[in-house]
Amino acid sequence: MPPAAPEFRRIPPLELLGVKRFGPYNQSPWAAWQALRGYLKGSAPGVGPWTRVGIPLDWPELTPEPRRRYEACVVSDAAPDGEFFRKQLPGGNYAVFLHQGPYQGLPSAHEWIFWKWLPDAGIRLRDAKALHFYMDTDDLGTDPESLRTEICVP
Repeated sequence: MPPAAPEFRRIPPLELLGVKRFGPYNQSPWAAWQALRGYLKGSAPGVGPWTRVGIPLDWPELTPEPRRRYEACVVSDAAPDGEFFRKQLPGGNYAVFLHQGPYQGLPSAHEWIFWKWLPDAGIRLRDAKALHFYMDTDDLGTDPESLRTEICVP
């Protein structure tokens, strides 16, 4: 089922701590989140809950699976170490779509947004990446059908 009509919202600049993984989008996000959770557990025990931001960096139609990049990030000013990085997400205006259901449905939601909704919306994209804000504090303990993800289109 496609997401409902978007809410238009301005997202402020955010300081992010993250990690990048390469590969198909049905694998790399899981690997990135597992690595980031392990890092946060070891470097900042007891701190949280985290505002989680996922950033798929490549178009699946244009980028071969082994080269697709995904960044798992949290809003944090914690110091990075090793493969972990800090970056600032610039603020800006976004069309925000709510996806409810398993994360495996996100690629279909993106297809609908970019290939069905966007051509008829009469708006232009900014030169920025789409974002996922994962709204559930405990996504590992939440029924997959109840998961909520905001897909933010610049």
